Amino acid sequence: MRAFNICILGYNNNFKKFLDHIKDKKTKYNLKLIEKKTNPKNLDFNELKNRIIKKKVNILAICNKNFIPLVSNNIAFFLKKKIKVVQSSNNSEVENHGFIIEKPFRDFSFEELFLRKTLQLKFSKKSEFIREKKILITGGAGSIGSGLVKKLISHNVKKIFVIDNNEYNIFKLRNSLDIESLKKIKFYLTNIDNKKMLYQTMQEAKPEIVFHAAALKHVIFLEKNIQQGILTNVIGTKNILDISKNTKVKYFIHISTDKAADPKSVLGYTKLLSEYVCHNFISDKMKIGIVRFGNVFNSYGSAAESFKNQIINTEKIRLSHPRVERFFMSNLEATNLIISSLKFISEKNNNNKCRTFVCDMGKPIKIRDLVVKMLFLSGRSPNKNISKSFYGLKNTEKISEILMSKNEKITKILNERIFEITKHYKKVNFSKIQNLIYSSKNSKILKNQLRRLI
Repeated sequence: MRAFNICILGYNNNFKKFLDHIKDKKTKYNLKLIEKKTNPKNLDFNELKNRIIKKKVNILAICNKNFIPLVSNNIAFFLKKKIKVVQSSNNSEVENHGFIIEKPFRDFSFEELFLRKTLQLKFSKKSEFIREKKILITGGAGSIGSGLVKKLISHNVKKIFVIDNNEYNIFKLRNSLDIESLKKIKFYLTNIDNKKMLYQTMQEAKPEIVFHAAALKHVIFLEKNIQQGILTNVIGTKNILDISKNTKVKYFIHISTDKAADPKSVLGYTKLLSEYVCHNFISDKMKIGIVRFGNVFNSYGSAAESFKNQIINTEKIRLSHPRVERFFMSNLEATNLIISSLKFISEKNNNNKCRTFVCDMGKPIKIRDLVVKMLFLSGRSPNKNISKSFYGLKNTEKISEILMSKNEKITKILNERIFEITKHYKKVNFSKIQNLIYSSKNSKILKNQLRRLI
């Protein structure tokens, strides 16, 4: 007796061997439905769900990946009906590896999880603002920096100088690039809070454009290491700005975070102060742009990377709170936003010395919903793999993040996804900041004094 009722979705001839196997009377599969539509827009999914219920389907096998977002958006239905979703094996896979019925989605795209398209660049690779330019990237071997390096290589830049203090990340980035790409890149193992060494590096490189992505960004780590957070995120930003001015850099892009909007953590305080540093900076010849990010999905050390590792290692996932939600963007989207911001500040009609840009990342996503989707698309049961207990929010965390604080306003919509914001930026008192860095006071007092600076 056949044990499993199966529905095949998005069938085409590339999956004929899969279909033949399902139809074979010797197998334990009973073909109940086959849907040959190739475009999800042409499918009435509610009608398909009714047919699935009527035919008592146990397994949905997807041939066409265009249907994955549709399935992802209806996870609740499949969980309730206890229907397993797998990926069909194509003809080549059956021939070369034998027949595989349970082939879960271990690798899934940003679009499949977040159900929206990634921000695209709106200009040519031959655009003058970037072509044949010498570019320096601080934090250039981190997740954002390395994505930027790989994108810029395809835009005919003259030379890329990568500054990073993590030799393992530099090693990984070097190994991920081909020989031709490496000819255009020079790596420096340098820390941005070492101003003298940083100056020597930039004097040698003489870049025209600086992307400042170096930062300490882990919320919990910075709560225990406030002084190093100030030194790297605030003083490090001042260092790179000062040296950029002295070495005649034309354009400077600073990477900030949504946690700088009405901040609650040391990360938020130091990144908002770094924004203040940029807006206070005086230079007649260097234009500055600030880019605020949400969470970059699957970046080094991110929650998403942690979830993915836990899923692979079949560990039960514990969450802080059932209602916590965050803004997410893909690494490609982050890179495209940075390069778009460079384009905006380099335009001839731009007279502003410092501008702040934010990307519309859609609605914030509940962390629990994200984990459910990741588990489901990995072929695992969310009910069995998410802990029923929550470990609780720390006082540095918010239920929801925001992109703009109450005293900020949108001044310009630059395209359908990017807008510019302004606010009144306070003067930065560097003598008080220096006093904090070398203070012997405890973390609670230091954090309160840091908060007062903003």
